[in-house]
Amino acid sequence: MYFKYAIGEIVLVVIGILIAMQINNWNENRKDKLLLKKYEQNLISELKNDLLKYDELDSLNVIKSKKIKKYLAYYNLDQPNLDTLIAKRDSLKFSISIFTSSTFTIQDLISTGNLGLFPNETKNAILKFQSKQQVELIYVNEMIKINASLVQEMDKYDDLLYRNKFSKKQHKNAKNWQYNLDSHFYLLDNNTLARFLTMYSYQKNVYIELRQATKELLQVLENKKEKV
Repeated sequence: MYFKYAIGEIVLVVIGILIAMQINNWNENRKDKLLLKKYEQNLISELKNDLLKYDELDSLNVIKSKKIKKYLAYYNLDQPNLDTLIAKRDSLKFSISIFTSSTFTIQDLISTGNLGLFPNETKNAILKFQSKQQVELIYVNEMIKINASLVQEMDKYDDLLYRNKFSKKQHKNAKNWQYNLDSHFYLLDNNTLARFLTMYSYQKNVYIELRQATKELLQVLENKKEKV
């Protein structure tokens, strides 16, 4: 009788443990699903924000390119008025737009190991996107460095106080080269303009590629949400 009672107690204990484990597993799965949903929402929001950034940077580059081309159209006249040419050149304001992705969630997923919460198809899509983004942006940043070095070289022969209207006096050497279209400094200045036009065009092509990759990942994530 005691033996049967003991067996019954053991069975009840085992059943209790199994139930507790099942409840615990259910809670863990529920937490993982909530965490996964949060990651999906954040990533979708970040990717959409990146698309807006691409559009904004494209618009800025179009404006910058048009200004340079307008100046070059006057420069390419047979006999441009040098004072007018200098005024047009001084009106050009160079700036380098650097894209910074909003997809911080991807870094968090990788660093925490939570990327494993996603099914393989989605996980692979995220990794493919990240790899393409990193490679493309490395090339863009290298080109930006080259352009920055050209600007720094050009600054050696320019009067930045005068150009930026901090002074009404213009250094004689800085003024003289601007009146000689065949000078080495004018060649260097034109090379800088050419480099910027090339960079704006390259950025446009890169952003087309990255915009497409972003949309593809968005589609994967949004399709997954619809299935859940």
